[in-house]
Amino acid sequence: MPAETGGVGGASGGRAGATGSGGKAHAGAAQGGSAPQAVAGEPSNAAAGAASAGAAGAAGEPGVAGCDPIAPFGDPAPVTGGVNSTGDELSPRLSNDELTIYFARRVVNSPTAPMDLYAATRPDLDAPFTDGVKLPISTDQSDGDPMLTTEGGTLFFSSDRPNGLGELDLYQSSRGAPSLPFVTASAVPDVNSAGSEVEPFAASDGELWFAYRKPGLNSALHLRRAPRNGTGYAAPIPVTELDSPTEDNWPLLSSDKLTIYYASLRSDGGARGKADIWRAQRHKPTAVFDPPSNVNDLNTAATDYPGWLSEDNCRLYLSSNRASGSYQIYVAKR
Repeated sequence: MPAETGGVGGASGGRAGATGSGGKAHAGAAQGGSAPQAVAGEPSNAAAGAASAGAAGAAGEPGVAGCDPIAPFGDPAPVTGGVNSTGDELSPRLSNDELTIYFARRVVNSPTAPMDLYAATRPDLDAPFTDGVKLPISTDQSDGDPMLTTEGGTLFFSSDRPNGLGELDLYQSSRGAPSLPFVTASAVPDVNSAGSEVEPFAASDGELWFAYRKPGLNSALHLRRAPRNGTGYAAPIPVTELDSPTEDNWPLLSSDKLTIYYASLRSDGGARGKADIWRAQRHKPTAVFDPPSNVNDLNTAATDYPGWLSEDNCRLYLSSNRASGSYQIYVAKR
């Protein structure tokens, strides 16, 4: 969840990032007017030509055709339907078919207010979302940063509920079928600490990415990844190649793990002044990422956080306070 003054993250206003709800970094998408560069994890020009010639949309998405997956994103627009409200809507993560959106909601402009988990659905990509419904898994504590696994069976989230190891911990809830609710939760094994773990992202191979902050609300968030290890996880590993002197969080990986979008408060490389969305690439899933670039087509002078990338790389969902000061959920399309 966002921080309100430069920090990013967390389920509560005192979470990682409760100071700079806009502290994100920019990834460099090709800008209009210049020749777009191929992006690892986003097909090269030859593949892009085939995609833009008309790759079919996913089942249940009749109005969606393919896109040029290396083109710049269009201007982000608010998602339609009942997701956005008079409150703050944050951390959009979607089901693999993009027909269910999970997000967090809190009282507008109140970074210390508790967060609650919500979900909304739609019948196809052209339809508006239904009104957001609070999930049974939410408590009186602050629960935020929902993340659904690819198969839809487990929901990760962050919370400051009692008896955790640190200030904010990661939790998981599983269900037997997509039609069933998430009703009970347990701490994610092997990843929580005395600090804060927030903004989980479950990669396609089961690796868990998140933002970590050492104990103390004045500490900065930085990216970590925990490889899957049986039923649990190996020790979290700092993603040092993407670290900046400021704050880095909200990891979002492409389905092939060759591209990462994330938020950062870094001030170099064309940053707009608050949290921006940045992008980095690599040539294989086990390699380190190349230096990141600012995604100017997604960022504003306000706070912008990445949330979800469609499997075909055509749509990116984000949260931003660019319009009226409250955080709303947007989608940008190629």
